[in-house]
This record gives sequence, structure tokens and C-alpha cells, in this order.
Amino acid sequence: MFPKQIEILSLLPQISTLLDKHQYPHSWLDALEISGRNFVVRVPLVGAFSTGKSSLLNALIGGEPLFHTNIDPETAVPAELSYAPQERFTGCLPDGKRFPLRREEIRSNQLQSLFPGGWVDAQVPSAALAGLSHLRLVDMPGWGSGNDKHAQAIDGYVSRSLAYCVVVSAEAGCLNESIRNALIELKVHDMPIIAIVSKCDKKPADEIAQVVSKISAEMQTVLGKPPLRVVKVSERKKDIAEFQSALALLEQDAEPLFNRHVVQPVAAELRLFSQYLATLVNRDDLNSEQIALERERIAAEMEEFDRRLRDETRQLDDRLPKIIAAISQHLQASLTGQLDTLSNLAVNGRDLRGTIEQTTRLAVAQGIQGEFEPEIQRYFEKVGSLLPQDYALDLNLPDNATHTDDDTGGKVIRSAVFIALGQLMKKHPIGEILLPFLPLIEELFSGKGKREVAEAERHESVRQQVLTQIIPEVMRSTERSLQTLLSEHVQGAKDGITAALQKKRDVLESARVKLTEELALGKESFEAARQLHQADLQTVQAMLTRLEAA
Repeated sequence: MFPKQIEILSLLPQISTLLDKHQYPHSWLDALEISGRNFVVRVPLVGAFSTGKSSLLNALIGGEPLFHTNIDPETAVPAELSYAPQERFTGCLPDGKRFPLRREEIRSNQLQSLFPGGWVDAQVPSAALAGLSHLRLVDMPGWGSGNDKHAQAIDGYVSRSLAYCVVVSAEAGCLNESIRNALIELKVHDMPIIAIVSKCDKKPADEIAQVVSKISAEMQTVLGKPPLRVVKVSERKKDIAEFQSALALLEQDAEPLFNRHVVQPVAAELRLFSQYLATLVNRDDLNSEQIALERERIAAEMEEFDRRLRDETRQLDDRLPKIIAAISQHLQASLTGQLDTLSNLAVNGRDLRGTIEQTTRLAVAQGIQGEFEPEIQRYFEKVGSLLPQDYALDLNLPDNATHTDDDTGGKVIRSAVFIALGQLMKKHPIGEILLPFLPLIEELFSGKGKREVAEAERHESVRQQVLTQIIPEVMRSTERSLQTLLSEHVQGAKDGITAALQKKRDVLESARVKLTEELALGKESFEAARQLHQADLQTVQAMLTRLEAA
């Protein structure tokens, strides 16, 4: 465990006793205790089909192979791998259902019960995993161009992952189009990347050095910076030392995330509790009449804040059409830039959906990040400046792409990019958009017996079909979805602020009510209670000092 993890877990009983003593709400403590004990971050392994991801994890855990290799990616599901003293396999469905699995079901890929959208939780007593207690490695199904496993790997994991391991076979020797698209999207999320060159026993050492150099240079070109590490492995020969070293560094990198997502929220709750106790100590020597006046003043300030919050939210809503227009313009330029590619795919009878979906995903992600998130940040800053000092809230977008299973980081809102893409594709599936146009495209190149048209003319007809009908329809559908999604996002931001503020108001109001009751008991009784509150306040402040120490 991390030092702060040990610290927090050791403080939990004392915190619980103090909260119970003051009949202070502590549902937050239960959630943070779960996070504190079970803190993990994902590390997905992604790559094209048959690059050796499953073989690499089999080599890592040792013993009898667990993960099936060389399977059809359409029948594969993600497998999340972590350490446990006893072997346990669980099937997980998106609706929250869990059921036990047998090792043989995983080994033989008999996992139809997990379709669609499910995954395997595999916990094994592997010595190699014992030192990676805060990491959960994810064996993602391989993908190719247009494969929906790409969306699954990004939408399902980017918001709760520490880094991505991108596996490229030495036999391939370079990045394919699907991996480039994934890297571009991961760059939007500022996701750290570890490059893994697999199957290094397939080439001589001097050629492997050239492959490693080429892959590293290609990734740096796409990402705008070099990957965290570039490691070489030979799964077949169990030569995975560089991979293990990279994972050990990631385990260390998880500690600051624990501090951010567990320690800081605990400290924030303790600071609010200390405000509660400070009110009971009554350092300003308020009497009952003065407390009543203070409550009236706060009520008036909160009423004014609520009014201004509604105004700021309405102004942000009013700016959404301009934001959506800018995102749409970016999307149009991106799709038009793919016009020749889309036309060639259609002429050759290949599926357009994968290319359109990947282009749309990336354009929307870049657009939301560049156009919408700055507006949300400005909204937070303005709203934060309107709050009375005693009611300050942490109103900021997350500063990276990493969140834990139970996102108790105290943030009012998650980054817009993280939530929008998956919802966007669900609300306007590319297949449904293209369905009305596919028969028209097919007719344009259905054979000379039905249509005697020169090849160039047929190609131009398809090109115009894509340009004048398919691209505009993709844009219209995207705009409709964006309007709904971003409006919901703004409302969610307002509701989050309101809920967080109401919680703080309730706590401090209950302290003022209790202070009034204690004052009514008489000077001697009040002074005795005050001394007890002062002692508890000093205890809480000492806890904060320990938690906030570097």
C-alpha cells in the first residue's frame, strides 16, 4: 500500500467515532473507505488483431496459459487482470450483474454469456502481479480498421486508466491506420502511452532496433511527444523484463492519483467537518440573537447566489449554438478531407461506417475540448467568484484523464470529452445514418449489365453522393445529438454545483442550530460543551495536517 493509503485506513476508525459522536452525516466515509482499500487504475493493452497481447499477459502471470490466443476479435471480450491471493474469475455485465466463471471458459473463450458489452474480471495469485496491486491490466480485443472494439477501448476505459500500452508486432514493423487513429484520439485525452514491440524473436536484433526506432518516431509524430517508454518483448520466449519494468514505473505513478482521488476528498470532508466544529466552538462569541441575524444574512446571500447561478447558466446555454456550429464546422472539414477515401471505399463495395465513425469521433472530441470545455471552465470560474468565502467549492475540470472506479474526487463535473463520445454514437449510430444511402450507392456500380457508365463517371457519382447526402446527414445527426448532450452537460454542471453547495449549507446550518441549542443550556453547560468541541476540532486539524503533509 501507499504511505497515504496506510495513513487514511488507520484514521478511518477515529474519524468514524468522531462523526458518530456529533451525529454528523458520514455516508461519504463509507464510499471513500471502499476507494481507499480497493484503489486501482486500469492499464489497457490495445493493438491490432494477433499482435500478441494475450500471449504477453499469459507470459506475465506464468504457469498454465489463461487467455486464449488467436481468436476472432468479434467473439472476444475485454479481460481485466489483477492480483489476488486466491484465483477467482467473474463475468461482468453492463447492468451490474456478476456471475462466477470457470478458468476453462476463459481459456477456451466460451464467453457468449458476456455479449454484448460484458467483460471478465480475472484475479490470480501471480507473483508478477503482487507488486502491481494498484494496477488492473486489461486485455482488449484486437481491432482493425472500422472495428467497433476501438470505440470500446476508448469509451470504456479512457476515463479510468492510468496509461495505455499500445502493442505493435515487430513483424508489422510500423503503425497501421487503426492504431494511428487510436493514438490521435488518446492524444486528445492527454493519455500517457507505453509502446510495446511484440514478437521480437521473429527478427534479427539489428532489424528489431530499426523497428523500435521507426515505431517510436511514428508515435512521436502522432502524439507530438515521445511515448513514456518503448519496450521490446518476446512472448514466446518469455522475454518480458522490459514490460515488467514499465509496469513497475506505472505502479509508482499511481500514487499521486491516489492522493488526488482519495486523500484530497477525505481532506475536503474533514475541512467541512472542522468548519462545523469551529461554529460550535463559537470563537466569535455570538449569542442567540446574533446567530439568528447571521442565518438571515447567509440566507439572503444564498438567494442572491442562486439567482446569479441561474443567470450564468442561462448565458452558457445561450452560447451553445455558437459552440455547436464551431464543432460542426470542424467535423465538416474532417469529413470532407476524407472524401476521396470514403468514395474509394464505396466504389469498391467496402464499409464506410468505420471511417466515418472514427473521423466523427475525433472531430467531435477535438471540438468539445477546444470549444466547449473552455466555456465550462469559465463558467466554473465565474460561479466560484460569486460564492461567499465560507461556501467555496472546488469548481474545476479534472486536470487529467484518470478517474478511479468510484470517482469520489470531489469534482462537480467530469471532463466533457469523456462522457460525450460514447453517448453521441449511441444516439446516432453511423449504420442507421448510412442505411438509406447504401442502396443508392450500390446502384451506381451494380454492373455493366444494368448500368453502362464509365468507371470515372461512376466514381464521380459516388463521390457526389457522399459529399452532398451522406456527409450532410452525418453532420445534421451529430448536431442534434450535440445540442441534447451539451445542454444536459450544462444542466448537470449546475445541478452538481447546487447539490455540493446545499450539502455545505445543510452542514453549517445544522451547526448554527446546535450552537443555539447549546447556548440555551446556560453558560456553564455551554462552556463544558465548547471545550469538548475544541478538543475534537484540534484532533481533526491534526488529522488534516497529517494528510496534507508532503
